[in-house]
Amino acid sequence: MVGWSPKGNEQVPLLHAKLAICCAAHSWEGEMGGWEDHLLPVSVWVGSANWTAQSSRHLEFGAWRTDPALAKTALEFMIDLIKVSEPVPGQAERPSPQLVEGEWDDDAFAELAEALRELHADDPEQ
Repeated sequence: MVGWSPKGNEQVPLLHAKLAICCAAHSWEGEMGGWEDHLLPVSVWVGSANWTAQSSRHLEFGAWRTDPALAKTALEFMIDLIKVSEPVPGQAERPSPQLVEGEWDDDAFAELAEALRELHADDPEQ
């Protein structure tokens, strides 16, 4: 998620998202000379870990996803964040979160819920 924090007279983005995007990187010489670069998003890691020394003392969560639409959207989001943070001439658009259609595996959730019920069947506090 992106938040906003005051810096002088303006609001600047405060990044709270924890993302890692794995991409296949390609470079080739373009038809008009010069090099063209392309990133093909392959997978995305999303989680709560701050990736700091202190995070080893916390209970953290993370998941790799190979959903092409999610990886593409995560890369676009990260590129928007970089555009906003880099001092280039002109004004970059402010980043905005994008939602991707998800597929829920109801059978897997039901199986997990049943396993948790069985695991805590003898625990009166659960």
